[in-house]
Amino acid sequence: MTRRRSRIAFASYALRGHMAIGIVLARELADRGHSVFFATQEEGRSWLAHPGIRHVPWEPDWLGRHGESFLEHLRSVRGAMSEERNEYRRLAMSARAAADVYATAFESLKTVLAPIAPDVLIVPEPLGPGPDVGHAVGCTVILLAQFLPTAVRLNPIATPRQPRERSRRWRRLVSIPWILRRKRAERRLRRARRARGGPSQTELLRRAMILGCTDAAIEGTDAFISSVRLVGPLIPDPPAPVPEPTLRWIAAQAPKGIVLAAFGTLVRLDRQLEALADGLVDCGASVLWALPERQHGLVRSRSAPFRVESFVPQAAVLSRDEVRLFVTHAGSNSALEAMYWGRPMLALPFMFDQHHYARRAAELSVGLQLEPHALTSRDVRAAVRRLLGEPGFADAGRRLAGRLRRTPGVHGAANLVEAELARHP
Repeated sequence: MTRRRSRIAFASYALRGHMAIGIVLARELADRGHSVFFATQEEGRSWLAHPGIRHVPWEPDWLGRHGESFLEHLRSVRGAMSEERNEYRRLAMSARAAADVYATAFESLKTVLAPIAPDVLIVPEPLGPGPDVGHAVGCTVILLAQFLPTAVRLNPIATPRQPRERSRRWRRLVSIPWILRRKRAERRLRRARRARGGPSQTELLRRAMILGCTDAAIEGTDAFISSVRLVGPLIPDPPAPVPEPTLRWIAAQAPKGIVLAAFGTLVRLDRQLEALADGLVDCGASVLWALPERQHGLVRSRSAPFRVESFVPQAAVLSRDEVRLFVTHAGSNSALEAMYWGRPMLALPFMFDQHHYARRAAELSVGLQLEPHALTSRDVRAAVRRLLGEPGFADAGRRLAGRLRRTPGVHGAANLVEAELARHP
C-alpha cells in the first residue's frame, strides 16, 4: 500500500524528558517518507539528529521576574518543585508556571506553525499551548502521553492509604493558602485558553487521539476513555551510541555488573546525593553516575569504583546486560525504559508521575521505593542489598520486559498516526 506523504509537526519544550519519545516517533515517521517538522527551542535542535526532521525555531519572547529566559524559568520551577515536600505547594507552583507562560508560548508557537500548515500536530502536554495551537491552525491533534492521568481513566489512580488521616487533614488545612493560589492560577489559565478559542480539557481529551506509551501491565488496568490507544514504551531502535570510553568501562565491569544512578535533568539532589553515595559505596557492583558537573567531586571523593558523567544515553546504557540495578527518580521515561529492559529499580520519587511509577515498580516486584526527603545511607544500603541479592526482582523484571517487547511500540504508534491522517484527509 502506498502511503500518502503528510506534513507532520511536533511541538515540545526543549527539556529532554519532554522531547524524548516525540523524537523517537518523529524519526520513525520521517523514515516512512513523511515531511516531519519539530518545533522547539534552539537547545533541542541537536537532539533531533535525523536528516528527515526539520527543526522549527520556537523561541517564546518571555522574561521571568528575575530576568531568566523561558527555558531557565521552566527548569527553575521544576527544580524548586523537586525540593518541595508539600504536595499542595508543588501543585500551586506548577499551575502558576503554566499560567505565566501560556500566552507567550501559544502566540509564538502559532506564529511558527501556521506557515507550515501541518496535517497533524503531535504534542506531549494536554494543558500546554500545543493542542490549542493545533485547534487554531485547523489541524488534527494527537497527544503523546506516557503517564495517563485520572482524567483519561475510567477508575481513578489508586493511592496508598494514609496511615494517619488526622495528620493528612492537618497538612491540607495548613496548605490552604497554596490550594487557593493553585485555584487562582488554574482559573487564569482557563481564561487565557478560552480567549484563544481553546476547547475545555474534557472536550480536548474526547476529541484528540491519545497515544498511551505504556501498557496495561504497568498501569494495572486497561480501563481508559475511548480516545486512548496503548502502544507500549517508545524505545529508540537502534539505541543512541554510548561514547567509546564509557562503553569500554561498562564492558570491563561485566564480572560484577554495574549500577546506573541517574535522576534526569530537572531534579535537584542535595543531601540525598551524600546518602546515595555512601549507601552505594560498598554495594558490590561498579556505579555509573549521570550528574551535573558541579556534583562530580562529591561522588568521586566517596569511592574509586564510581564513574561519573554529565550525561549518558540512558536507554542505551539500560539496554546493556551489565546493568544490574537502576537508581532513579522514576520519571516516566526512566521508569518505562527500565521496565522495557528488565532492570530492577531503586526509585526515589520527588513529584507527580514519579510517585505513580515508583509505586507500580514496587507493586510489580521490579523495584523498591524510598522517600527522598528522609533518605539515609542505611536505607539505601539495605534496599540495594535486597535488589541485588534477591533474584525475585530480576526475575519479575525479565517477565515484565518480555511482555513489553511484544507491545506495538513505535511502529504501532506510527501506524496509528497514519490511520488518523487517513481519517482526516
